[in-house]
Amino acid sequence: MSNENSKPVNAVAALVQNQAGEILFLKAPKWGGRWALPAGKVEYGEPLADAIRREVREETHLEVDQLQSLIVQELLEPEDFHVPAHFISHAFLAQAVSEEVIRNDESVDHCWKSPTDALELSLNSPTRELLEHPQVCQALLQNSANGKEAAMGQVIVDQLEFDCIIGILPEERVTPQPLRLSIQLETCFRQARETEDVTHTVDYFQLAQEAKALCQKSEYQLIETLVEDVAEMCLRDERVSSTRVRAEKPQAIPGANCSAVEIFRERKSN
Repeated sequence: MSNENSKPVNAVAALVQNQAGEILFLKAPKWGGRWALPAGKVEYGEPLADAIRREVREETHLEVDQLQSLIVQELLEPEDFHVPAHFISHAFLAQAVSEEVIRNDESVDHCWKSPTDALELSLNSPTRELLEHPQVCQALLQNSANGKEAAMGQVIVDQLEFDCIIGILPEERVTPQPLRLSIQLETCFRQARETEDVTHTVDYFQLAQEAKALCQKSEYQLIETLVEDVAEMCLRDERVSSTRVRAEKPQAIPGANCSAVEIFRERKSN
């Protein structure tokens, strides 16, 4: 039973989006193991925007910016919360500056999901209500159109050439031969544009070096395997939404410019 003498608690909740437009969810024991948003109480004298940044930082170790106020929810003794409570929750949309989540002890797991895919999760009641609210749906759509899509761009490494062991013929397993590798990544330039900080984008020099090292170390027999592994390496970077990889063997076919394999791969939702 709730305490009749207590007052409703001011709280904040954050719909934290990454560059791909996915939302961060935390699996929270205090919500019966359901998926919830980073959220918490507002401290006395604390502006709501500061409370959002603090709560997200405490629960996920993420920094957020571009805060947008969404709606206010009254949570009157929600059945899935671990104790009787009365919250006045101010929901905000926020952009994650980075995507490396380090959880505190308030959650046991996390995931990034698109707003549509998130509805398939076992969400706590306030989060489901929030995601189904028309005003919130419209804000998420508008933010995706005006933010992510408008700031998307491509990082390209074009025809990086080096020698490596590649092929199935006996002589190819002994003697390195030239390989040309082209990589095209789709990523969001918004943070890099705003900060001019290379850590907020994909470093194409580092990308080229890592791809070259992978190809030379692995000594592939098939370039089909090579391009799949390079694409998988690229998509490990959560800032990358899709990649196109092309590998060319200039000496494989007499009279031909090259033999080549090209693939396109997209990030799959968790």
